[in-house]
Amino acid sequence: MDRSYTREQYLEKIALIRKCSRPVSITTDVIVGFPGETEHEFDQTLTLLDAAQYDGTFAFTYSPRPNTLAMSMADAVPEEEKARRLQVLLERQRQIQAVRNKRWSGRSLKYWWMVRPA
Repeated sequence: MDRSYTREQYLEKIALIRKCSRPVSITTDVIVGFPGETEHEFDQTLTLLDAAQYDGTFAFTYSPRPNTLAMSMADAVPEEEKARRLQVLLERQRQIQAVRNKRWSGRSLKYWWMVRPA
């Protein structure tokens, strides 16, 4: 999608943010089935979820939008495949969130900005 940074640079920024002195929540938006997306590229998205360990993900399937460069691209990913990829991604994120949320289970937070997860 024509990003100006590498995967490694992106993950370095996430690592830097997570080193903050107070808890932070990192979320992302993900489009699956972008025109021309290969199975390998989708797999790379899944491994990015694993590496980034997002607290939440807003994910959806690609659909053409007026006045975008992608609008003129051939939509090579069939709708059924987009739906499958979305379900796989959402399940992976659900598993990540379950683990991340357990850190807070049973804790009472009076001042959330002063408490770090276990």
